[in-house]
Formats: sequence, structure tokens, C-alpha cells
Amino acid sequence: MICEFKMTNFKCFGEKENTISFYAHDGIKRFECNTILTTPKRILKTVGIYGPNNTGKTCLVEALFCLKRLMEGKPIFDVSNAFKKIPLTVFDVIYNINGKTYHYNVYYDSKEKRYIRETLSIVTYAQSNPAVKNEELIITRSGGVINSKFIKVLLDSYKEVSKDFDIEELDNPNKGEQ
Repeated sequence: MICEFKMTNFKCFGEKENTISFYAHDGIKRFECNTILTTPKRILKTVGIYGPNNTGKTCLVEALFCLKRLMEGKPIFDVSNAFKKIPLTVFDVIYNINGKTYHYNVYYDSKEKRYIRETLSIVTYAQSNPAVKNEELIITRSGGVINSKFIKVLLDSYKEVSKDFDIEELDNPNKGEQ
């Protein structure tokens, strides 16, 4: 579940950082049924994006799609700001999966179609003060070089996902028919 999304130099969004927050406002209790409690705040289950024509609504959705492709390791097309000659696009997202909060950041050269820098961290919050957060870097890539923690993260992720599936059954789908 996305908590916060930031982008810089993406299509109509210029060199200034643009942020959309999915955190619910602490003072509004009326729609608590539309939130999920996570650490440290509630996250909105749904959001509405509205505004006049030609203000970036579609570009925001396209930015989320491009972020997804980058996280899957797929290239994206020329998405830098059409009014600037800088091909560097920056995405920054904080998201929550199974009660764990992650922070993913990527600098992508859309002209060269290559990652400049990419990081993934696990975010923890101080119990005494949820506004205080700590990030533990687990993956970093610069210029195509991935640090050694990457292999451990892949193995841990595989173990976590495989708990929910019978791997033998997936390898042999006709097993039950024999």
C-alpha cells in the first residue's frame, strides 16, 4: 500500500519535487472506515484525483505506472519534462507491505534508459515518538553495481513468499491428478 509518492522531472512535473501523500489527516475522524492503521499513521484505502483539464492528473497515474515498471527492472520511455533538456527523472515512494514499511528511491536517465542510482530501505519508527524514523539500507545500486545485501534480500523475500505456496505443487501442477 502506497503511503507517499514523490516525483521530480516527470512529464509536466518539473524540476521541483512533487508529492502526493496517502496518509489520512489525523484531525479528520469522519471517514476512518476508509483508512488502514499502519505505523505510524493511517493510510487512505482510496483517493480521488480531480481538477481542471491539463493539470497533470493523467501524468500522475502514468508516473505510478512508470515507477512500477522501474521496480520490476523494466525500462521506461522518454518521460523527462518536455520543457527541460534534463533526462533525469526521480521517483521516491514509501509503501507498506504486511506491516513492514519500505522506502524506494530511483534516479533514472530516460534518454539513456539506465538507472543512475537506486535504493531500497526498511523504515522503522520510534515507539516513543512515531515522527522519528530510522531507515536501514538493504539494496543500493549505482551505475549497475548492486551491493552484497541484495542476494540476502532476494533469498529472504523468496522464503517469505514461498510460505504461502506449496512450491512442489507449483512445479508439478498435475500432482493431484496422479
